[in-house]
Amino acid sequence: MSMLLERDDLLAALAARFALAATGHGGTVLVSGEPGIGKTALVERFMRDAAPRSLLWGACEALSTPRPFGPVHDLARDLGPALRTMLAGQADRGPLFAALRDALARLPAPVLLVIEDLHWADAATLDLVKFLGRRLARDAVLMLLTHRDDEGAMALLRPVFADLPPAGVTRLAVPSLSPAAVQHMAAAVQRDGHGVHATTGGNAFFVTQVLADAGGGVPATVRDAVLGRAAQLSPSARQVLDLAATVPRAIELSLIDAVLSPDDADVDACLLAGLLVADGSTLRFRHELARVAVEQALLPTRARSLHARSLAALQQAAAPPSLARLVHHALLAGDSDAVLRLAPQAAREAAARGARREAAAHCRSALALADRLTHTDHATLLDTYATHCFELNDLAAAIPAREAALALFEKTGDLPRLVETLAAHTMPLVRALRNAEADAASRRAIELAHRLPPGPPLALACATESYLRMLNRDLDDAVAWGEQAIALARRFELPQILAGALKTVGAALLFVDAARGRALLQQSLGIARTLDDGGAGVAEALLMLGTASGEVHEFEAADRALADGIAFARERDLDRLAGYMEAWRSLCDMYQGRWELAGERAHAAVQREAAGSTNRLMALVALARLRNRRGDPGAQQVLDEALALARQSGTLQRLAPVHCARAEAAWHAQQPATVLQEVDAVFALAAAHRHPWFIGELAFWRWRAGGEAVVPPYCAAPHALQIAGRWREAAAAWRERGCPYEEARALADGDEAAQRDALALLDRLGARPLAEQLRAGMRAAGIVAVPRGPRPATRRNAAGLTARELQILALIAEGLRNAEIAARLSRSTRTIDHHVEAILAKLGTPSRAEATAAARALGLLADPRPN
Repeated sequence: MSMLLERDDLLAALAARFALAATGHGGTVLVSGEPGIGKTALVERFMRDAAPRSLLWGACEALSTPRPFGPVHDLARDLGPALRTMLAGQADRGPLFAALRDALARLPAPVLLVIEDLHWADAATLDLVKFLGRRLARDAVLMLLTHRDDEGAMALLRPVFADLPPAGVTRLAVPSLSPAAVQHMAAAVQRDGHGVHATTGGNAFFVTQVLADAGGGVPATVRDAVLGRAAQLSPSARQVLDLAATVPRAIELSLIDAVLSPDDADVDACLLAGLLVADGSTLRFRHELARVAVEQALLPTRARSLHARSLAALQQAAAPPSLARLVHHALLAGDSDAVLRLAPQAAREAAARGARREAAAHCRSALALADRLTHTDHATLLDTYATHCFELNDLAAAIPAREAALALFEKTGDLPRLVETLAAHTMPLVRALRNAEADAASRRAIELAHRLPPGPPLALACATESYLRMLNRDLDDAVAWGEQAIALARRFELPQILAGALKTVGAALLFVDAARGRALLQQSLGIARTLDDGGAGVAEALLMLGTASGEVHEFEAADRALADGIAFARERDLDRLAGYMEAWRSLCDMYQGRWELAGERAHAAVQREAAGSTNRLMALVALARLRNRRGDPGAQQVLDEALALARQSGTLQRLAPVHCARAEAAWHAQQPATVLQEVDAVFALAAAHRHPWFIGELAFWRWRAGGEAVVPPYCAAPHALQIAGRWREAAAAWRERGCPYEEARALADGDEAAQRDALALLDRLGARPLAEQLRAGMRAAGIVAVPRGPRPATRRNAAGLTARELQILALIAEGLRNAEIAARLSRSTRTIDHHVEAILAKLGTPSRAEATAAARALGLLADPRPN
């Protein structure tokens, strides 16, 4: 049926957005809805009506494990041989993304780029969507994406959509058809539509299938309707239909010929029955639901036979298909030998594309048949799987997989592989805050490496120990082990180990010789850019540069490195690295007074990062300090979780930030004895490692709480200056580093003019606790005309809500849901989720309705009742 009912508003919205894109204001349209609701029909009509000068179309496939860049292969057909060559090879994703964008820019404008069924996309394609979506604002390109809106699909897509610029995104939900529309469709085919809407729920595909059923009644399910029409085919035509049902999205005519050699009449019968449609050199079902209905009706032996015959034919094809496609057929054919042969190859291909989620899935397919492998092959596969899981920040899978690999390598007595696997095992253990176990694994690796002649195993073991010592801020040991690794790596020409060792020594030296440290990190970056490691070396070097710069309060350098590192890591699916950098970026935002942004980023990181990880810990520190400085509720609960995690690690790098944050919270609570307890818990450890910034803040809080003013000569200058009573110089030092809160805290120790300046800074930040403490002190000292601070409307905000939170609270009171609020304010739904969570916490209410009532009681909202 060609009619398209009740879609005029959606078509008009698409036309308006495309017209805007034609003026050079491109963007993204998300078309969502349940399966069969009519997303494809809507898009096809729009493509025909819009008649864009350039149209690119691609679709994702429901393979067992998606093919890397699946829909991009469709797009590349119209974008020239250079892009097709890059896809056929294993080009790094950065150049591939840039080449695709350049190709779009060369097309006649405006350009309509369509990708359907994004819920089946691989990770590399999703990263491409983010890459393009962030860059279309000044291009005459409209990217139109269709996707299902069930929770399973949205769990995959929600993080992707949250990373798109809200102002450039238009969301269109395709609704069900009304009873009147269903009745109209029934009348058009001279059928009685009575009961059809109730049976189908207005789902457009279900309606068309029910109305097309020749039985004259209303089948209980759409499956009955589809299979009823399939039953009318001849046996030979039904074979064609069954084979087509085993191939997601579309089946090649050449594959049908190779497997079945059917008569043309059999193919035509499937087309005439309306079950299949021709699309160039392929056939496809009119809808995925129809394909699934036929596929699920196949007897298991019949399905396995068809998949086996397809696999054999595809392996003999002149143009070999994707490895993901071959694995799909091998799995469903039950061909264990083929799965064990093809799945590891597909995993390597996916990893090279940065699609680590798909790489891990292929490894799992092979590991399910591990009883057919030798110990060595099994251990190697487990080790590879652990690597992919680690890069995905799935520590719960990575750690036991590598432990199993270690046990198998122990059985084989393969010392070089044992050293390599032990070294790799330290990384997820550290990320999981299990540092003592990581140290033990590293010592074991060194012991085994010394049983071998000097070579790559010893170089790797030394580099690993250097890294662990750097993390613990044992800087002299980190440099010593790192220099051994550098010498061995150069001697045996090991560029990956060399890049890693230079990165570690450079990071260690940042704390004592910043210029030399940065020089070594730049050397590491230069080598890392030549490695075929999926970008991990570059991302790790940027992470080191960014987080170490942040730790020594060099925030300008930290901001640059973290922004570059996050973008680089996200484009390559390096989630665990990007997550850590994003947590640290929220800390840098907090120190530099970007508090609303810090809150959004810290909330997002805490929501995203798994419990028990370093990523979560650093985000908790940022969130706790922010809540404490603004006087928001919930700071202590966050600090308690952070302390529990830091104690698991037992390292200065984790313990010091948490105890410093807890000391600050205790000071604001006017508990000097607790301040001293927090300082004493980690002071000796910080002093032993001679860390200037940790020892500086700890010494500051000890002095503030009335304890002994111990100021080692290596103490960070701003803290040492304030302890010495040189508040003006301390404030200038903090100002130079871009830390307004710390600057205000130093000015508060000064004369009346300085204190007034401090109040202005604190009020601008929204730092109520310290501002109120300072005002009370000024009044007690007899200072007159002390600034009253925020205007009365703000002072009445007893809950401490920010301006944005008050705006969102008003929209909640209007009955808007988070997605509607996001659309109204041009923000992502995830950002609104974080704001709503903060509002509920500040008001101390469990629900939106109670929050609204509490806000009205506090005078934050107008009473809706008439006078």
